[in-house]
Amino acid sequence: MNFSCEKNTLAEAVGIVQKAVSTKSNVPVLEGILIEAAGESIKLSSNDLELAIENEIEANVSVEGSIVINSKMFGDIIRKLDGDIVYVITDNEYNIQIKCGKSEFELTGIPGSEFPEIKAIEKDSELRVNDRILKNMIKQTVFAAGTDENRIVFTGSLFEKKGDTLYIVSVDGFKLALRKEKVDGNNEDLICIIPAKALNEIMKIIREEGKDINISVGENKVMFEMEYGRVISRLIDGEFINYNQIIPEDNTTTAKIDTHRLCDSVERAALIVENESTKFPVKLNVNVDKIDISCISKSGKFYDSIDAMTSGDELEIGFNCKHLSDVLRNCEDDTVILEFSTSQRACVIRPMEGGRFLFLVMPVRLKN
Repeated sequence: MNFSCEKNTLAEAVGIVQKAVSTKSNVPVLEGILIEAAGESIKLSSNDLELAIENEIEANVSVEGSIVINSKMFGDIIRKLDGDIVYVITDNEYNIQIKCGKSEFELTGIPGSEFPEIKAIEKDSELRVNDRILKNMIKQTVFAAGTDENRIVFTGSLFEKKGDTLYIVSVDGFKLALRKEKVDGNNEDLICIIPAKALNEIMKIIREEGKDINISVGENKVMFEMEYGRVISRLIDGEFINYNQIIPEDNTTTAKIDTHRLCDSVERAALIVENESTKFPVKLNVNVDKIDISCISKSGKFYDSIDAMTSGDELEIGFNCKHLSDVLRNCEDDTVILEFSTSQRACVIRPMEGGRFLFLVMPVRLKN
C-alpha cells in the first residue's frame, strides 16, 4: 500500500477516528486504526465494539491495500511531522514507512484483515436531517445527559420521531433539554436512546455543509451516514422517562429576560461558590419588572439585578449555579421566557416564539 496526502487533513481525520479506539483492550488490533487505500482516497476506521467511526479523505494512491497501525503512535507522529505532504509506504511484512519533509519513521503494523468488520446495520427505521440542524439539535441537548452508569438510560439522549417531527431529549435528574425539528423520512415513528459519547463525537465530525445526514436505526444499533464517513453506535437498552409528564403546565409566574445578561450574572455568582456548589445556590428573586440574583458562600457575597418583563406572583427560588448556567449557555435565542410555579418545582425555559427548544432546571432548597 502506497499513498500520499496532506498532513493537516490526515491529522484531522486521525483525530476524529481516535475517539472510537479502545484504550483498555488487551487486543492490539482494537488499539489501532485501520487504513484502507483505494481509488483516489483513503478510509480510516476505528472500532471499540460499541462505537465505530469511519472517515474518508482524498489521497494520491499508487498501490491499494490496507493495514492497521497503533492509534496513539500514528496520531502523535502525524501531528508532529514538519512538512505539508505525508507519504506512507507498506511492504508485504506489514512494515510501515512514514515520510514527511526530511523526517522518516518506520513502524510495524497489523494485517488489515484482522481488524473487526464494521457491519452496516439492518435498517428498521430511517430519516434524513440537514447537517447544520442535526449538529445544533445535538449541541442543545447532549450537555444535559447524565454520567451515572448506574442510571444507564440517562447517559444517552432520546431520539423520538413522531410524524414529521424529530425530538431529541436529554435528562440527568437535575435538568432536562428538549429540541425538536421537522425532518424528512418515511412515515414510521422512531424511538431509540443513543449514548451521549457517540453524539458528542458525531457533533464534532459534522462539517455543516448544508447536506443531509442519513440516520438508520436497527435492532440494537444506529448509523449516521455522511458523504465523508459514517458512525455506528450501539443503542442503550431501556425505557426513557416520560418527559412530557414532568414539564409543568400550571406555572403562575413568568419573566421575559435577556438570555446573555442572565447567564453572565449567574456565572459571576459562581465565582464565589466553592466546590460543593449545591451547598451555596444562586438565588433568584422574581419581582416586578426585574430579577434580583444573589449568592452567599464561605468566600463572600454576590448581588446583581436584571430588568425583566414579569407577570404573576413574586417568587424566590434557588438553583445550582452550574446547572442553570449550562442551560442558559445552550439557549440559542437572545431573549427567553422563564416560567415558575413554586420554589420547589422546576423552572421552564422557553424561546419567545417557535417552541424549538425547552429546558427544565430543578431548584435547590434555600436555607434561611
